[in-house]
Amino acid sequence: MWVEMSDPDPKERYVGKVAHPPKVMVWGAISFWGRSNLHFFSSTVNAAEYKKAIKEAMLDYLHDAEWMAVPEGIELTFMQDGAPCHTAASTDQWLEENLPSGWRYTGRGGWPPNSPDLNIIELVWNMLQDKGIEHAAWTEEKLCEVIEDEWWKIPQSVIQELYFQQADKMQLVVDRKGGRIPRVGHTSK
Repeated sequence: MWVEMSDPDPKERYVGKVAHPPKVMVWGAISFWGRSNLHFFSSTVNAAEYKKAIKEAMLDYLHDAEWMAVPEGIELTFMQDGAPCHTAASTDQWLEENLPSGWRYTGRGGWPPNSPDLNIIELVWNMLQDKGIEHAAWTEEKLCEVIEDEWWKIPQSVIQELYFQQADKMQLVVDRKGGRIPRVGHTSK
């Protein structure tokens, strides 16, 4: 760390880091109206664990005003990336049987690969990652605690703004024929 010799308190400029920060696997869902509970995985995420997370963290609270708050009868797309547990045949079948009537889901090939900037929840995960660093969550236990706490602190208006920005992002992708896009009004609250 470099500081001016005249700096009265160089320790204030120091930000600690660890060589190998903890990692946790967590699943959560967002909607324009609310968010799911979080599901922390204790092992490798396979199709069975993934389906359990969806049911316990989201579907059980889908219309609850304090959670997902999804209006009854609305048609939505359950968006997921191409992770193997998302595209497994058993997951496809389970989603067909368990998602609300009228819902679609992105399965294999349903969302562009390597496009985290187009997936709204990836921006939310980035916010939580920043909070983990800000709170010096250098143990798995502390990291889980910070993620859980900060997940509920994100104002729903911030998530709604990300949804509002989505159409502009998609148009940029079309205009650039799938090429890189600049950040569109990234909210970092």
